[in-house]
Amino acid sequence: SITSTLWRQSKTKHRFIQKKAWKQHYAYRASAQYGLAIAHFENQEYQKAKDILLVLLKEDKNNLFYLDVLTDTYIALEEFDAALAMLAEKNLLMPNNQVVVLNYANTLIEAKQFEKAEHLLLDFLILNKGNFIGNDLLTTAYKEQKKMAMMHATKAEVYALLGAYPRAIDELQTGYNFAGDKPLVRKRIKARIIQFQEQEEKLKRLN
Repeated sequence: SITSTLWRQSKTKHRFIQKKAWKQHYAYRASAQYGLAIAHFENQEYQKAKDILLVLLKEDKNNLFYLDVLTDTYIALEEFDAALAMLAEKNLLMPNNQVVVLNYANTLIEAKQFEKAEHLLLDFLILNKGNFIGNDLLTTAYKEQKKMAMMHATKAEVYALLGAYPRAIDELQTGYNFAGDKPLVRKRIKARIIQFQEQEEKLKRLN
């Protein structure tokens, strides 16, 4: 009947309004809780921040804002295993995601797992060659492993991304000297020096 049809339509509309209101309420509450977690973190109340963020991430498991702050919180608490387990899982679900990979690599470095961080970053930088943070973290991973030729070569990439080609070339030349008995590394570094010299000349002509 018309009455029953109108009743069903009314109920459907009512449920839609309720659902929309619930979503808005959740969004406001989550936003407030997220802000509170950040405040706790900035006040070095890391356990309080962690407790809030774990609840938020449970309710919205792929929220990268929550994951980012929770990673920093785990690091501050030196709970590296918990952070690495979380990030390893997310890295499988979101391969090559910038937020996940960079947090994962940073945590590996903080946990002194430098070789794992190196391999993770090398894979990431194949597709994200110009990523400043990725190159900077890789520089740290090389430095901690005393891989000085690669450390200077990667640091050169960081300077190049800033347009500081003279400093980039200096780093490459230092890396070349450290490469010693590694002819392939020396060859790669020499080729990069030439590329950066050409880029520097182009900049000079533009100015």
